Amino acid sequence: MNHSIKTMAVGAITTALLALPGAAWAKTIFIEQWGANQSNCGSKVSPCESIQYASYWRAGPRDRLVVGPGDYVGDLNIDGNHLGQKLVGLSLESVVGRHGTRIIGVVNSQVIRVVAEKVRIGRRGKGFTVTQDHSDAVTLIRAQHAGNLRIESNALVNGAYGFQGSGGGFLIRDNIVRSVTGIDCSRCWRSRVLSNRVEDPVYYGIVLGDNNPYADRTVVAGNLVTGQSNSNFHAIRVGSAATNYQLINNVVVDARGTGIEILGTNGAKIMGNIVVGAGFQGMEITERNNPTPSLVANNHVEGSGGDGIRLFNVSRMKLNGNSAIHNGAFGISVSFGYTPVQISGGNLFGNESGCGIENSSSQEIHYNRVFFGNAGGPDTDYSADDHDTVCGTPEVTGTHATKAQPIKVNKARLL
Repeated sequence: MNHSIKTMAVGAITTALLALPGAAWAKTIFIEQWGANQSNCGSKVSPCESIQYASYWRAGPRDRLVVGPGDYVGDLNIDGNHLGQKLVGLSLESVVGRHGTRIIGVVNSQVIRVVAEKVRIGRRGKGFTVTQDHSDAVTLIRAQHAGNLRIESNALVNGAYGFQGSGGGFLIRDNIVRSVTGIDCSRCWRSRVLSNRVEDPVYYGIVLGDNNPYADRTVVAGNLVTGQSNSNFHAIRVGSAATNYQLINNVVVDARGTGIEILGTNGAKIMGNIVVGAGFQGMEITERNNPTPSLVANNHVEGSGGDGIRLFNVSRMKLNGNSAIHNGAFGISVSFGYTPVQISGGNLFGNESGCGIENSSSQEIHYNRVFFGNAGGPDTDYSADDHDTVCGTPEVTGTHATKAQPIKVNKARLL
């Protein structure tokens, strides 16, 4: 069931993506392992040998570098060329894709550094494996105030960070990431992180909205994070600086820490995410009396070691259609609060405490059409069966559903 839900989520996001108009390159430069770095290299019959030489000595703005199969050793700086021109709009793509073309870093703290605007690294089916083996502190792709960067269909393997950067208008799509931290978009704004697969991160899988007052209007959708391994960190983390973002249809499986930790919800839409088998809380959401209401809807949390969904210091929050089942503590737990929480729809049952909704806030909780595992409504005690009750103070009141509620898949509105 989890696999089919994940497939639906990724499919929904894929069909919603905005297609950009076809690029008009100034010229195309070819690179092959058997080529030669010389002043006139770059044609199909006389390609350059290295990406570094071609980008600095042969490329100009809006040029396209097409790289043949094989290993290309050396760090790459995409900024300006030998004439002092910024390499705005440079496109870098492989002929055979990420399984057959590798860029291997050797010295610097980043394998690929991007400063120029509108750079593209990889295209659908034409990306690279970007990797290194000389240091534990290397970022594989780093953007430094580089706007409208596109990173697509690459494998980012064996780095401290797969991607790390600051800037606006990023598109990070369809990459496989195996690094200590997967995708650090904590200083991104108006960006899209879509349909990536982050495997076995030690710390964070995806990070959004830390320490950046402009970290707003970013869409994180259709991503899969599996096997996050350090219990002090989280598979997906949204920092307190993030505003008006969308966290939609992401899937987290077997995180040792919290599945999704959210520290800022100002104007956010947190919808359709699935967390299975988290070590601590499935989702933990903290608000700081945000001025714009947020929406938490159609999320599904199952088999977490702690609460399914834990809310802390929330205000004006609406929870619609969320499910929290078979978790180690409560289904939904509310601690502290400025205004009453409204819980509508969803499934809350099978949690080990026997409590589908737990209230330890200073506000009442009202629920509507929630299924507690029993057609008759909340159970009358904390029995060990799948029928949950409501507990805590102030009072938890409402109406119940008589059967399980369906799980919905949402579409992201790309900003």
